[in-house]
Amino acid sequence: ILMFLADGQGKRSEAGIEIPNLPHRELSSLSGLARETVTRVLSKLEKKGLIKRDRETLCIPDLRALERLLV
Repeated sequence: ILMFLADGQGKRSEAGIEIPNLPHRELSSLSGLARETVTRVLSKLEKKGLIKRDRETLCIPDLRALERLLV
């Protein structure tokens, strides 16, 4: 879902690709995953430095690194 959002709604910035920071329940609805799973996965991605979140945006500093994780 993050890759899909980055492709469709992402905006390049100095920090990486920025997308709207959607509520976890909305991401869970889009992905078909439980909200708890979405929360857990986002936390793991953030700890690994693959995403950065604030109130308004979710930033993917290195899109290729995130893609490699999915392959």
